[in-house]
Amino acid sequence: MNRGWEVTHILFAGEVVGGKEETSVETLEIGWFAQECLPALADGHEIRVDLGFRALEEPTEDAHSE
Repeated sequence: MNRGWEVTHILFAGEVVGGKEETSVETLEIGWFAQECLPALADGHEIRVDLGFRALEEPTEDAHSE
């Protein structure tokens, strides 16, 4: 169904190189989790996070969903 808008989810792979993580007005808390220890995710996010982990394991993997 086309409602006149489109949602795009972007996953970034990063590497901690220094500093200290801090919360902000947009982030109440920060956590680092292994894939098998992720907390419950909001609807629709689990498939995207799984695709991101799969792309990290196999860089040639197509990391998008429709």
